[in-house]
Amino acid sequence: MRRVIIEAIQAREIINGRGIPAVEVEVITNNNLCGLASSPSGTSTSAHEAVDIRDGGQRFMGKGVQKAVQNIREHIAPRIIGMDVTDQQGIDHSLIELDGTPNKSNLGGNTLTAVSLAVAKAAALSLKVPLYEYLGGAKDFRLPVLCPNMISGSITAGNQLDFEDYLIVPFGFNEMREAIRAGVEVFHTLHQMLVNKFGPIPQVTALAPPLRSTIEALDIIQTAIRDAGYEGKVGLGIDAASGLFYNERKGTYKLKQGDLTKDDLIAYYEDLTRTYPIIFLEDGLHEDDFEGFAELTKKLNCLVVGDDLFATNRERILRGIKHHAGNAVLFKVNQAGTVSEALKAAEIAHNNNYTIISSVRSGETDDSGQADLAVAVGAKLMKVGAPIRGEMVTKYNRLLRVEEELGEYADFWGKYF
Repeated sequence: MRRVIIEAIQAREIINGRGIPAVEVEVITNNNLCGLASSPSGTSTSAHEAVDIRDGGQRFMGKGVQKAVQNIREHIAPRIIGMDVTDQQGIDHSLIELDGTPNKSNLGGNTLTAVSLAVAKAAALSLKVPLYEYLGGAKDFRLPVLCPNMISGSITAGNQLDFEDYLIVPFGFNEMREAIRAGVEVFHTLHQMLVNKFGPIPQVTALAPPLRSTIEALDIIQTAIRDAGYEGKVGLGIDAASGLFYNERKGTYKLKQGDLTKDDLIAYYEDLTRTYPIIFLEDGLHEDDFEGFAELTKKLNCLVVGDDLFATNRERILRGIKHHAGNAVLFKVNQAGTVSEALKAAEIAHNNNYTIISSVRSGETDDSGQADLAVAVGAKLMKVGAPIRGEMVTKYNRLLRVEEELGEYADFWGKYF
């Protein structure tokens, strides 16, 4: 087979779903194919993930990415133009070597992620296979259970709820399209209930109502599930994002009921998981408490997910495995910085019986590539925003197309819950 060579790279500044600049890259090959990709960004981020490069200054409130775009044009393009586009590991290794820092702070995690994803897309096009097959290999694919965010809380939503995200897990279905339908119907049922109770509701990556407690939030979501006709088929998920309410100086967690010790907080989570059908709890403790996560994993009968804890980082996942901390890993390609590093992190998690949960970021673009990545790594769940914003809905719709494309070979993780 004739080698497909990277012939040109174009980069530009675009706008993500939060109105914040993002990096977009085109990788153009010598057979006139173009891989187009962009990098998302998060609001709540781990200290251990690849960092974005921003311009600072007045323009775009300091959030511009012209410096990142310049890095691609001046440093990355000359390095990888002429390389075989299917040599993902070789190209990613060149990007990592060129950056030369453990957290991608030289060229920028947003820079490297956009380039690495664009290379993967161009390679998939050159081989005439879907992105999920190119990255995941020829195998039987199971589609993840999409977990729409229902209610946003904490300081990121500006209301009085303790936790960042309250999600649903529509697991009790044989096909993805039926699970997506259930998620959408529950969301609209919940939205109408909240409007009837409070009037117009602000929206972040989900609804941001003026609720006062986690109990109140979970109760009203449960009611919406029941009213939509899906009781027993839809569970709950919580992203506590405990780093937002952890007091490092005191070693305590500040919730509405007061300052809690780690043991108090774990006991609170135990009560919640006994009372509600919670499928997963994410970032229940602060991001460096591996021992605490191990204790949490022993005591909770649900998936204990590390996001900030692991940061899609192979070394931190290996450390978590050693401590038996958590039993599920959140997968975000831009936390790792390159596709190869993210895939390796997922492989380590899978080989050690950790559940992989793919996730979007709050600052998503209209790039649907993360949906393909979720399928490629065998993610059982995929966290997505509510089905109300274009950059989130593009992931729903891409997975619907993948299910149709796979046809009779489509399998769905929901059948195995």
